Amino acid sequence: MMKMKSLFPIMMFAAAPMVGVAQNNSGLVEKNFDKSVRPQDNFYQFATGGWQKNNPLPAAYSRFGSFDQLQEDNNKRINSILSDLQKKTFKKGSIEQKLSDFYKQSLNVDVRNKAGIAPVKSMLDEIESAKTVNDLRAMQIKYAEQGYGIQFGSYFSADEKDVKNNILSISQSGLTLGQKDYYVNNDSATVAIREAYKKHIARLFKLYGFDEAAAQAKSADIFRQETLVALISKSMHDNIVRQLGKLGNTVYYCSDIIIAAGADQYFIPSSLLSDLRRDVIEKLAAVGVIATNVEHSSLPESSIQENTFPKEYGKHPYLYNISNELARDFYENKGLIKYQPAYELSPVKQPLIMQCRHCLRYTFGYCVKRGGQKPQWSEPLYLRLYDGRKFRLEFNCVECQMNVYAE
Repeated sequence: MMKMKSLFPIMMFAAAPMVGVAQNNSGLVEKNFDKSVRPQDNFYQFATGGWQKNNPLPAAYSRFGSFDQLQEDNNKRINSILSDLQKKTFKKGSIEQKLSDFYKQSLNVDVRNKAGIAPVKSMLDEIESAKTVNDLRAMQIKYAEQGYGIQFGSYFSADEKDVKNNILSISQSGLTLGQKDYYVNNDSATVAIREAYKKHIARLFKLYGFDEAAAQAKSADIFRQETLVALISKSMHDNIVRQLGKLGNTVYYCSDIIIAAGADQYFIPSSLLSDLRRDVIEKLAAVGVIATNVEHSSLPESSIQENTFPKEYGKHPYLYNISNELARDFYENKGLIKYQPAYELSPVKQPLIMQCRHCLRYTFGYCVKRGGQKPQWSEPLYLRLYDGRKFRLEFNCVECQMNVYAE
């Protein structure tokens, strides 16, 4: 098992590629190595020194690896095609003629400015004429294939667990600011970004012909809707862990990802995270690092005992869920002394029924540990069901954990 610790921010700097046009049976490009350096002395320089020398970092890039080069080469080819469409004339009715006319229209800023909102006026009128939720849903279905009004992403791509097949993928979307954190964090920089975004929305509505009051009202409505979506969305931290941990059909298994302090407070596109993950996999493959090369060491007995018996289980022994003799014998053989039957067999008052990473403080922007504001309410907080039952919340900030107790 390959343990990939400190994957971020190490990958921010480990960007040079180890593969390319095959030069031998392994597929490695030997000129990307720096063989003047011994790998045991400076592995990074050995593995990437040749690439760094032959591909100086362009001024516009913070990193430049094989995928960046691929993108740049594709951009050059596309620009060459677009240049031909702009300069040349083509047979009337041909695909090239239609593409050329379309591209030239998009470049004619004067004509677009003169047209103003006329090209979209009918759609704006249609939206404004909607009186009920069902009217809006009908419009959503009507324009779904164009991507309008859909607050999730969908696309076909290679199955990350079986690359031989393409499958429908659905992803989180609906947030113009990109990540949940921009809607719930309350540090001064994030608040400033939110306020600037609200002004931008209002400005767009004024450009579409709405007066100041209507523009501000619509801006507030849109931001409120996006915030509701953000509250049930994954955070930047969750996205970093998810994207860097996707190792697909490789021989590697990511057992841990450690994120540098504060790095998850910034917006990092999933595409960049994917590039960073691929770059690391390329480097591991380039030097033949596979699972069988990893040395396994036994854990000290103290560590095993601590992991076997969670500390909070000592406070609530029924959490061991011992409901039969086999379970009891198992724990006794492991050295467990203090225990009691499972809750279902021997109920206790106000039991701890759930421990979760999902934290309501964080969700609503009141996690001081992650840049949120200090809660203004008195605790404990309670969740109340429609039938009158209520559940007490306890926030264990040291462990980033929310505990739920039945009352």
